[in-house]
Amino acid sequence: MTDRITYAALEDRDWLRPSVDRRNSLFSAAWSDTASKLCAEVDAISDERGGLITIALDVLPGQLKVNGTGLKANQAPSTPAVEVTFDTQHGPVRFRADAYTRTWGRIPPWRDNVRAVALTLEYLRAVDRHGAADHGQQYGGFLALEAGTGAVATGGMTRDQAEQVLTEWSHFSGDRLDVNRLRIARRNAHPDRNGGDQSGWDRVEQAARVLGLD
Repeated sequence: MTDRITYAALEDRDWLRPSVDRRNSLFSAAWSDTASKLCAEVDAISDERGGLITIALDVLPGQLKVNGTGLKANQAPSTPAVEVTFDTQHGPVRFRADAYTRTWGRIPPWRDNVRAVALTLEYLRAVDRHGAADHGQQYGGFLALEAGTGAVATGGMTRDQAEQVLTEWSHFSGDRLDVNRLRIARRNAHPDRNGGDQSGWDRVEQAARVLGLD
């Protein structure tokens, strides 16, 4: 399951809670259980099973592995906040969680917030059970709106320009799955591979947002 999860650096921190507003987590599940639950819930509301899930952590890009599969050794996020994004049959969605911290045990507290997202997805899916909301209305507040073709999006980048950025950094054109192109582009644009230069990484991340892949 974890090979479906890729990691990114959190860009927007304005929504983070003050540390005094976080409560101590009571979750005790293993990460494998949390990751499996998250993937299962994503599959339940997606058109295709096995889609890519991105978890943004409160880190600098240089703290992540070059291939986007996790944190480097001895690295930890500044806060336990997470932003989880993925595609659904209702459109791309984004869930943010920053309610939990942890003062005991060895489990990284950001994993508790990922579990909170997985449980939230479970509860939202249950809303459909009695047929009062059978068109995904409950996900409306979580939709990550995607710019239309050719429209100017974040930072003035169009979808065509975003495609060009992914092609440039992945060395593959649009006939390759975008999620795979993004993974390769992130690896190639990582600051560790470019003498600490983050400009390429920032362009790839902007392209991912425009194309609804973040």
